[in-house]
Amino acid sequence: MPGGVSGRALFDQMQSEKPDLKVIFCSGYTDEILGNDALLRQNSNFIEKPFTPEELVRKIRACLDSTQRTVLSHK
Repeated sequence: MPGGVSGRALFDQMQSEKPDLKVIFCSGYTDEILGNDALLRQNSNFIEKPFTPEELVRKIRACLDSTQRTVLSHK
């Protein structure tokens, strides 16, 4: 991501400003490369690259319909 900001760090910053923000995480990196951010894969709003347009649409619909707040554990 631009400026060396990780998706996780951007999410943390945005969530502090808008706690009910709905997000979808995606990555094509392996767990070894993701390091601590590999925990994002356990989130129901995670989609792995490559994905089809149909898979993305289903993930977006599920995210929008979800009543659960996105919470990530910190390690």
